[in-house]
Amino acid sequence: MQITATRVGIILIVVAMLAGPWFSPSGFDWVQHTTSQQAGQLTPGAYWMRFGFVALGLGLSIDALYAVRQGQWPNCLFLVFGVSMVLVAVFSHRPINPELNYDLTDDMLHSFFSPRLWDLHSALGWGGAWFICVLALTSF
Repeated sequence: MQITATRVGIILIVVAMLAGPWFSPSGFDWVQHTTSQQAGQLTPGAYWMRFGFVALGLGLSIDALYAVRQGQWPNCLFLVFGVSMVLVAVFSHRPINPELNYDLTDDMLHSFFSPRLWDLHSALGWGGAWFICVLALTSF
């Protein structure tokens, strides 16, 4: 199996998802809260998930861009997905603690870009979301 930027990005986001909760605030529950909340504004340890989002987004974007340059136009969707992942990291979710002040514009932009990722999940269910992940792994 060839090592690609996408595969490296997937490994790094999995590491971030597994390690991040140990650096999150005491009220964070990985079952109850989302990865976006783990990377939220003013959230201790948020850099773990932000790093994971950027790693996956860049990995997908690099491989998709290369494939598109080779004339594989359907991979443009992976490019959009990758750029959305990076933008999800740039614009942070509101904090878990509702008493903290936060940047509403940042939260709104995060919400705008993150559904682009999960529209596939909503339309296809978890099986479809896993299918997309497997497709990305085997495509690149």
